[in-house]
Amino acid sequence: MKSIVLAYGQEKAQKIEKGIIWTGMHKQLLLIAKGKANLIEKTINNSVTTEICYYGKYINILGNDSYTDVVTLENDIVIHYENFDKILI
Repeated sequence: MKSIVLAYGQEKAQKIEKGIIWTGMHKQLLLIAKGKANLIEKTINNSVTTEICYYGKYINILGNDSYTDVVTLENDIVIHYENFDKILI
């Protein structure tokens, strides 16, 4: 964590340590904060690479795969983040 503090500052290092995701976060920091995604959908359109990363895989009440967190990146930068609570019945 010391190298992250030196490279990105104390505030960002604390967010990473807590697993907090923010818009503008670099892909490498996302990997440190959340680990490897359960599923990644990648598309390339002109010079824009878009990745949708799915975390927290679980089986929903219909028996399908669902995810608690979805992160969208463009050219290795987080542009959108959503957190979904598990729906349990």
